[in-house]
Amino acid sequence: MAYFLTPPARSATNVTLRRSDCTVPCRFSSVSASEYPALAERRSSILSDSELAYFEGLPVLRRRTSYLLGRFAAKNALASLVGEDDYRSISIEPGIFGQPIVHHRCSIGYDISISHNSQQAIAIAFDAGHPMGIDIEKFDYTLYQTLLSAVPDEEARFLDGSDNASPQLLLVLWTAKEALSKALRCGMMTPASVLAIESLERSPSCRYQSVFRNFGQYKALSWVSEATVISIVLPLRTEIEFDPFK
Repeated sequence: MAYFLTPPARSATNVTLRRSDCTVPCRFSSVSASEYPALAERRSSILSDSELAYFEGLPVLRRRTSYLLGRFAAKNALASLVGEDDYRSISIEPGIFGQPIVHHRCSIGYDISISHNSQQAIAIAFDAGHPMGIDIEKFDYTLYQTLLSAVPDEEARFLDGSDNASPQLLLVLWTAKEALSKALRCGMMTPASVLAIESLERSPSCRYQSVFRNFGQYKALSWVSEATVISIVLPLRTEIEFDPFK
């Protein structure tokens, strides 16, 4: 019999993705770092055998926390998408470049993207034929100069005249490219110039939309809540009804 977990603070959210000829199944999940102690106690009912062995071998609490929260968020989203009750039957293994690979008897045709910061982990599960990527970052003023120095000259114009919003915009630029690298399944090993942002526009709902110079078939949508930014990359012509902060 499957071991049922206490539902997380935020259960998987149905994300509406619309194309001109269809809708695309998608789920979003988020879990707070404050839930780690409870999840760690019940890790054997969340993680597959291989995941559990990897988790137990992690020597640093920070890595244990991010790993377990990320796997839980991912499995929460996937379980909702495929109709699974037993999280142990889903195993998310690292690919050659560290990308998450889903192993499950009903997972053929579905994919996952995971991200985390010090306070939470998020994941989005989706139809594998509709590539997506997700990233979350919380602004840390100690990293301001590092983030600023990482902005190429051709993108610096997006920050001009936006002193008050510069910290947010820095994270918008960073998370948009991180999410693109996940959608492309190449990671940030790719030169930053390849992932360059061509345009950045703000919508009335405090959502930013980015379009990429070399990947015009994709767009990034970024949501801002105080010092945290979440970006999702998805095909350019897909419309999304969603706010990850609600």
